[in-house]
Amino acid sequence: MITLDRTYENEVAARELCEERLDDAGYGFGSDTLSATADTLADFAAQWGEAKQDRDLEDLPHGVWHNVQPTKGAARGTLVVIDFGGFRMANFC
Repeated sequence: MITLDRTYENEVAARELCEERLDDAGYGFGSDTLSATADTLADFAAQWGEAKQDRDLEDLPHGVWHNVQPTKGAARGTLVVIDFGGFRMANFC
């Protein structure tokens, strides 16, 4: 199970960059959809399969998973994870 944590010191700067880049790439985001996590891109790939790449985010290490359903009965959406080295920012919308 992937766990989300909001305790990272660089989260504010990463959140601002993510919001700008996700908006430019056409993904939705918000304070309730964007979270910091210690889980790696490999952890996400183990749960959701091979990630796609988005050319609008190609200068950042990232993964995109479409049609993800986080829990049974939950709405499906797109999961975008951007890697900042010591932590990742995950956005589900």
